[in-house]
Amino acid sequence: MTKPLLSLGIDPGARAGGYAILRFREPARAFTSSPELVCAGKFNCAESREHIGSVLSLAGLVETVLVAVEWPKLAMWGGKGVTAQEVYARAKNVERLQGVVRGIEEAAHNMGVPLVLVEPDEWKRALGTKRRRKGERDDLLLVAMLPRIVAGWPARSNTHVRDAAGIAIVGARKWVAEQNQAATNLHGSRACLAALGVDEKGAA
Repeated sequence: MTKPLLSLGIDPGARAGGYAILRFREPARAFTSSPELVCAGKFNCAESREHIGSVLSLAGLVETVLVAVEWPKLAMWGGKGVTAQEVYARAKNVERLQGVVRGIEEAAHNMGVPLVLVEPDEWKRALGTKRRRKGERDDLLLVAMLPRIVAGWPARSNTHVRDAAGIAIVGARKWVAEQNQAATNLHGSRACLAALGVDEKGAA
């Protein structure tokens, strides 16, 4: 895995969300190296294909392209002050967002671009921005962290864009880990076949 990786992170919204494109010059070191910001902004979910196409154009033939999307998940809301109607409304919103993600997934598949789904708690815990005590805000932890771990991160950004950057980072790490595991499995399979005196086509 020697080609640089462009990771398009998407924080979906019912109408609009945020996106961030990060470049990992050494994908194999995605867990330890700092990516650089290529661009970021508002993501129009109705134009998923156009957004992905623009990243492909940026990458050309010299960079690998990955799409990382947050998979909306319904938290276990309830308790004092939360009505059944509010829980129902939130559940319907999550259902709508999951439909948006499926549209992005379809666009990526049709364009031959790998896509990784990342749950909210998954990427926040991986970056250490999941709040650990009452009153602490996830987003404030991310505000402090991004300028330290992403080269060229702006002084000001909005919540959707910050979340998209976090999704792009953890999505890239997850994908790299999956590619490494697949390569390890393939190497192991070939070693077993060689030990049995069988080639990859099954001939002894």
